[in-house]
Amino acid sequence: MSSTHARSTTHNVLYALAAQVGGKLGTLIWTLVAARTLTTGELGSFTFALSLAMLVSSGAEWAFDAVLVRRASRHPEQLEQRFAEAVAWQAGLALPLFVLTGLVTWLLRPDTPLLPLVLLLAAVYLDLWSNTARSAASAARNQAVIAGALVVQRLATAAFAVPVLLLGGSTGSLALAFLAAYAVGAVAHAIALRRIDVHFRPRLLTRTGLRQLARGTGAMGLSALVLMALFRLDAVLLAAISGDEALGAYSTAYRLFETALFLVFAVAGAVYPVMSARPDDADVVRGGIESGMGVLATAYVPFAAICLVEAEPVLSLLFGRQYGVEAAGALRWLGLAPLAYAAAYLASSALAATGRTRGLLTGAVVALLVNVALNLALLPRYAGTAAGFATTASYAVEAVWLLAAVAQVTGRVRLLRPLAAPGVAGMLLAGFLLVSPLPLVLDLALGLLLYAAAWLVLVRHTEPVQVLRIRRLLGGRGGSTA
Repeated sequence: MSSTHARSTTHNVLYALAAQVGGKLGTLIWTLVAARTLTTGELGSFTFALSLAMLVSSGAEWAFDAVLVRRASRHPEQLEQRFAEAVAWQAGLALPLFVLTGLVTWLLRPDTPLLPLVLLLAAVYLDLWSNTARSAASAARNQAVIAGALVVQRLATAAFAVPVLLLGGSTGSLALAFLAAYAVGAVAHAIALRRIDVHFRPRLLTRTGLRQLARGTGAMGLSALVLMALFRLDAVLLAAISGDEALGAYSTAYRLFETALFLVFAVAGAVYPVMSARPDDADVVRGGIESGMGVLATAYVPFAAICLVEAEPVLSLLFGRQYGVEAAGALRWLGLAPLAYAAAYLASSALAATGRTRGLLTGAVVALLVNVALNLALLPRYAGTAAGFATTASYAVEAVWLLAAVAQVTGRVRLLRPLAAPGVAGMLLAGFLLVSPLPLVLDLALGLLLYAAAWLVLVRHTEPVQVLRIRRLLGGRGGSTA
């Protein structure tokens, strides 16, 4: 692979951002239609199957993609070999895991429709390839073409799923639409890789190479598995304790939270290779977190303000009055979750880049234990609201733990000052939304304009360094983000 294909951090952030926006838009579209065409129980049943499939896939994905990015960022000449090894490992692990999942679900939850689960497991199996393809492009620091492949996959999901839903299709038909869309996505990713001169070459596979890729992935792999459990386990527990209808209502609020995370993945996807290439430079690693949080807080503080004040009207507008009533409590808590998730994700990226995987695993385990304990204690009485609270609390615990671990490597990570301007502007936005008598859409438009103006004034006068860091994150050519 020629190094001339590498692009600046600017391009990678923008292309990754465009891909995430397009992808999340496609996902949100089919969810909006599903909420209005399926019953709450059917939506909950489908969400359970999809969450379970993605949870199990994390066991097959392990930490091979993260190791691929880290090692290929340092040694670009090894990219195709590491890519082939990651694909081989994941394909080999996924098959027995997915078969076992289907059998166990059939035995322990016989009322779960098996056809949607089997089809979704097959779709997620294909998605493992697509995820690794995006990791290879990230290691090559060229996310332009691969970003288009992700958009194709997500929009294909909406294009296939929406007609099925509008024609009265079942959850099995919806799962088949997913499988078809993910197959299209796999082909699109393969074509994209060829355009940046990255190929899957089985001849590069050797026992020695496979062992080398797997060596040292234990802590990172367990951490990835625990983090995916943290991301999806609330859905599984909610279905088991409160039923599919409760999960169906909660899934609408959770979809808004999940959609908001596109910016985390875009920013972290561009920053992580830079940190991996210079893991011993504390300024680069610490600066990546601080700059990334400056960008992310600017977007997620107004999201939190809107969810706290306007949860019920927003859900009613998007999904229907029923979901506005049943899921408002969950969305109020989940509105705060992206900030905590962003801090935890950036800190985990820094630990992975510097090879400090023990703290990464410990933080993930602690957060998962908090999540499970809160869900088991609160779900029977508070259902989806409890799940939203447990999600936000567990990510906050993880963020604090991981940032403390990063500080031992890089020195204290300074986040309060970058958060000050968005915080004050966010309080102004929340106050405006509370007192404004205007219709929701106009309310939000004017409120966001007020937030943007207040943030710009505040950040220029109180934290001009943060403006420079954001410009450097978006404008540096593969250099420091400190």
